[in-house]
Amino acid sequence: MKISHRIGVDVDKALGQALEDLNISITAVPEISGTTSTTRMIVFDIYEDDPSWDAVQQLLQGHEPSDVADAEFTSSEVREASWCGLFGPQLGYPQPIDTFQTTTYDVSQRCASCRAGVVQTAPFRLKKPTRWERRGLMQLHWVPGEVFVSRGLWSAVFEPAGVSHRPVANRKGNVVDDVVQLVAEEEADVVVDEFERSDCGACGRSRYVQGPGYLPAIDGAAPQCSLFRTRQLFGSGWETYQPLVVSRAIVNALLDSGRTGPAFVPLAGG
Repeated sequence: MKISHRIGVDVDKALGQALEDLNISITAVPEISGTTSTTRMIVFDIYEDDPSWDAVQQLLQGHEPSDVADAEFTSSEVREASWCGLFGPQLGYPQPIDTFQTTTYDVSQRCASCRAGVVQTAPFRLKKPTRWERRGLMQLHWVPGEVFVSRGLWSAVFEPAGVSHRPVANRKGNVVDDVVQLVAEEEADVVVDEFERSDCGACGRSRYVQGPGYLPAIDGAAPQCSLFRTRQLFGSGWETYQPLVVSRAIVNALLDSGRTGPAFVPLAGG
């Protein structure tokens, strides 16, 4: 596994030169016409195992850079993991965009602050037909714990593994045929001792931050299924979710299918 950082920062001439002296390949963000600032915004990518990483961190102290960290796993790390979190590209928003929670969930036990406590009672609605092409799997903005797949991919990979599905509807509420939502019928505890935790001030629920790197290991015996959710909640702000986790067999079947889209995060502990 390698951890990458995409960093954006305002630099003056001296800081820009110092980064270039470290052989950092920087990209200047186009300036707004008419501005006379003595600094410029730059963006660059760097891995934590880069020999210049420590020096770059020191140079950026006090400059308040933006930093988006991500983990990159090797093919063998993903294929050999017993379990992986399953994610995909976020393509669109659940509908109706302003009221999708009350349309899709029973919100009688929903926390007004963290939005935890909802129970799905109706199909998710999509704005327009899905153009799968070679993709086969996607997510929606605002619901990172839900994964949607083409019916063909579900039939080829998930149905033989005993994974259930829910129907998906169009924006008018009519069920569509070419996409389904994966359903996890089991939950499992994971070891979150080393993960950043926050407790909701309104409902008291604990949530954990899914940073770059491995997802937490299963706590105890592994579930006897091919897909499950973590019992622990993750997220921040109004976003609360339980990651979907799939077995090695499903991971390899998805990789061998040649479909683009699935993204895997191995659980710690192999």
